[in-house]
Amino acid sequence: MEAAASTLFGSGSQQRLLTADAWRAVGITDTLCGLHPPMPDTTLPETTITSAPLATTSSTSASFSFTSSEANSTFECSLDSVAFSTCTSPQTYKSLSLGPHNFQVYRGR
Repeated sequence: MEAAASTLFGSGSQQRLLTADAWRAVGITDTLCGLHPPMPDTTLPETTITSAPLATTSSTSASFSFTSSEANSTFECSLDSVAFSTCTSPQTYKSLSLGPHNFQVYRGR
């Protein structure tokens, strides 16, 4: 039997060992095993508005509920292009003028 080489990647606390064991013997196949860095999470969290007022209403208040696909998210909201600020769900606005309004929400940092 023979064993293949090991390679050390990184430095300090980021050091990872990748070992390729190539055992050549009857009935044993080649394997690749080792310790390597975890794959980064590249999935972007999604923010979903789960409830909102009707598109046409005579109410002067509006309430919006929303969630994120990522636990413990914080949010920022904006109504009618005003600067975004920290908010929680549900976000309620009162004393609105009649007419169209634009609500935006995103998961904060």
